[in-house]
Amino acid sequence: MTKLVYPFSGVAGIYFPVGKLDEGGTCEFASKKCLKVCAAFKNATATNKIDYAAKYSAFVDITQRDAHSIIWKIAKEVKGMNADVLYWFASGDCPSEFTSRIAHIIEGLSYIIPAQIGFTRNQELWEEANRLDNVNVRIALTLEKPYKSKLQQMSSLGTIAVPSYSTGNIKLYQCNQSHTSCGAGIIYVKKLGETIKRKADCSICYAKKEGCFTELEA
Repeated sequence: MTKLVYPFSGVAGIYFPVGKLDEGGTCEFASKKCLKVCAAFKNATATNKIDYAAKYSAFVDITQRDAHSIIWKIAKEVKGMNADVLYWFASGDCPSEFTSRIAHIIEGLSYIIPAQIGFTRNQELWEEANRLDNVNVRIALTLEKPYKSKLQQMSSLGTIAVPSYSTGNIKLYQCNQSHTSCGAGIIYVKKLGETIKRKADCSICYAKKEGCFTELEA
């Protein structure tokens, strides 16, 4: 079985192929604008194609091989990297065809590794992840320019990510509050009335309970 997990933003990441389904990608729910500006898409089609091809090979194993074996192999690789956090979809996304399977793997891993995060446009997967008992499973749902009423409703159910294509930042919302923006390797955290800027590192956010791991009350 191929290697499944690779470094990403200070933690362990899983990479899926970028692009439209009919072009061999996994971005079923992506908009044209998203694909046009996506850093992962640009990287995958640039000079490091061989590197990304190796990472993408994990997609076949994760979606086709025995799920129990996949869960334990991912957990073993995350532990081997001394990581506390698994980042889903460092590139790509979860196509609807594999929603139940990926949700099952995320649930299995929630009993073994400390935390999981990621950004998806697959609302069903997001809803499944929010039902898990492990509060450190923080899958964010990406919405482009949502109406205020929809943002308020959805952010009361889980983390919502709203991208700004002009700045490259992604605002994270919980309970209709924006507490963090993250993108282009930089994170901005609102804390005690101030905005703290630092290099994006998901392991630091996990340790400090910031970013994706912020706890807000409705």
